[in-house]
Amino acid sequence: MWLALLAPPCCAACGERLRIDAALCAACLETLDPPPRLPAGTTAAFAFGGALVSLVHAAKYRGRGDAMRAAERLVRERLPPRAEIDCVVPVGLHRTRLAERGFDQAARLATAVGEALEAPVFVSALTRLRSTAQLAKLDAHARRAEGEGACVASPRLSGQRVLLVDDVHTTGATLRAAASAVAAVGGHTRAHVLAATVAG
Repeated sequence: MWLALLAPPCCAACGERLRIDAALCAACLETLDPPPRLPAGTTAAFAFGGALVSLVHAAKYRGRGDAMRAAERLVRERLPPRAEIDCVVPVGLHRTRLAERGFDQAARLATAVGEALEAPVFVSALTRLRSTAQLAKLDAHARRAEGEGACVASPRLSGQRVLLVDDVHTTGATLRAAASAVAAVGGHTRAHVLAATVAG
């Protein structure tokens, strides 16, 4: 209570002071749209646009904790049915990118999804074999090339119905690489992301 009085909550996207406990202010919430049509087996909380662009960039590239906490709340929207999932696995960062950034946004989102679904979260079950280029700066062809063979999955995912979690779906290259790694050990996947856009 005293903390709220000394430092009132602010919108994680625009900084507007909030009167209630919320991820975003009313104006920023108005900019959030339903996700675009995605491949079968992939769901998203929202479309990647409006205030969500500022929110994701603030969380990933500027390390703002308030933005990451807001993302953890928003990613819980439009989740797939719990009955179709055995476990949740983040599409995490390579160790060099993790060292640079200091935190793994996919792991944070996956933990939030696991709590919402009351499903176990296996943070270390998927490993990046190499550090790929920042995919946001690449075209669709380059993204696909970067993603091929980039992940390896733990044998503990054999026979499991795995929900892969990531922050943003653009071409789906990263999720396809992760799904391929899980399939290689006998697991089955679907995916959920915070935001999705359609890129050529």
